[in-house]
Amino acid sequence: MKPIKRWSFEYLYMIVMFFYAFQLTPGTLRMRSSLSGDPFPFLLPIVLTAILLYRNKISWFNRGLGNVLGIFLIWVVLITIKYGDFSSTFFSYNFFLIYAIIIAYIHVQVFGKALFSLYEDILVKFAIISLPLWLFQVLLPGVAASVFHMFPEVKASSGGGNHVFLLYNWFDPAYSYISSERSIRNSGPAFEPSIYSVFLCIGIFFNLLRNGITLKNNKNLIILLLALLTTFSTTGYPIAFITILIFYIKTHTFKENFIAVFFGAILMFFMFQLDFMGDKLSAKSNIEEINQEFYVLEEYYSQRGIEGTRSSLDRFQGMYFEWNNFLKDPILGYSRKITNSWFSQNFLEIFSLAGGLVKILSQYGIIWGLILFYMLFRSSKAIARSFSNKSSWLFALIMIMALISYILFDTPIITAFWFYGMWSYIPDRKFAVPEYNRTEPTN
Repeated sequence: MKPIKRWSFEYLYMIVMFFYAFQLTPGTLRMRSSLSGDPFPFLLPIVLTAILLYRNKISWFNRGLGNVLGIFLIWVVLITIKYGDFSSTFFSYNFFLIYAIIIAYIHVQVFGKALFSLYEDILVKFAIISLPLWLFQVLLPGVAASVFHMFPEVKASSGGGNHVFLLYNWFDPAYSYISSERSIRNSGPAFEPSIYSVFLCIGIFFNLLRNGITLKNNKNLIILLLALLTTFSTTGYPIAFITILIFYIKTHTFKENFIAVFFGAILMFFMFQLDFMGDKLSAKSNIEEINQEFYVLEEYYSQRGIEGTRSSLDRFQGMYFEWNNFLKDPILGYSRKITNSWFSQNFLEIFSLAGGLVKILSQYGIIWGLILFYMLFRSSKAIARSFSNKSSWLFALIMIMALISYILFDTPIITAFWFYGMWSYIPDRKFAVPEYNRTEPTN
């Protein structure tokens, strides 16, 4: 297959997929939300994918694709019988996972091993755009507010600001529910800073796979790290720290590793002394206290009617309630229809649960859920093997840490990495930029 060039159709196609993965607006949520609504943002990725397939012929006779779809369709039949729900609405929930699996297969078959280089390169472009805009909003907040108000308003669930043509998300500190802390964080083109940090961490991981731990002649890593620092993310910082530490340990002697772990532990200690790290995690990890606050708030809304905006419970609280969801439906799960869950049936609909780690088990049940995690670890091993790297479980660890905060399994682009190792054939396609075509191993 021909190498992929910058600014080719294939490259621009992947940029569009990033916009849908960042989920900044209702339109860019359409690859994982609902069949109803504005048809243009729903049809756009389908039309572009059709053009991609026209330009890049692939084979649909793949044992891995048949196995993945077959297992999932069995679960769909069983969960449909369980709830006796044959409505188009229930079908649409399951449609989007089939859609995500097929898109993931297409991405891997078209882009092959170039998928990692493309991901890193495009993410660096987004980071280069976000950094000066973030500096602008931090150093000149008043001027920035006047300028950003000229751009389209963010109307998704994370609304409260404006976006610069989907390239940068600015939170307006004038909104009462936008904290001063959030207003100085870099969200890049994503719906909030922490999810942006997750994408950056994955890009950093791919860069380390190619280059190892080095800043010399590695401007991409410097840019990604700078962008990550500006997110002030309690999700992204630990992921990046652990990823870099593991890469270091894999390539150095016992003595060097002992010193690195010692100073790493000190660095981690001071990291958690930062207000936005230690205080936030301490407050959010006290489940009993925050649950009591939630019960009081829920009762207040119940007595006075549902008013105000939707509210998502914090990641640790979300894991707590998702575990209760799992215990109520352990075999097949409560399905992709959230209203079937124990939580939705016992609490007001304005409240939703963040995080995706336990949600995979609670939605899909223990059998299909464990199969999904098996696929993740198998893909993690395949990704490492593509770079002759020995950290076969590291990508899976990154995803598991990220899943504590976000639902990533069916997110465009991420799904391609999740199923990467399931396909029986992966093309050895190149990204036509010399700096991305390293072949020496980075063990």
